[in-house]
Amino acid sequence: MTQRRILEAPIGDLTFADIEGLIRDEAEEGPRLELKRELPANDRQGDPWMRGGRSFANPARDGLAKEVVALANAYGGVIVVGIDETEDCPSSD
Repeated sequence: MTQRRILEAPIGDLTFADIEGLIRDEAEEGPRLELKRELPANDRQGDPWMRGGRSFANPARDGLAKEVVALANAYGGVIVVGIDETEDCPSSD
């Protein structure tokens, strides 16, 4: 149910507990859910936004734009930054 809520609820209604539910349920990426551990960056320190900055660097902006366009051209969906996808027994919601 957590993945369905993430995909269907208005973003303003989502809580940290909803994101924790994705982790607990070992949510699997699919045509409407994209999980990103971190944003792309030019250096080993990662994107400034991932370190508390207020904006994205060009590689992160471009990478997110590609993901948004792909989702928009399909069924729509959600990108969650800060969660890594797993190969270990994904949940079958």
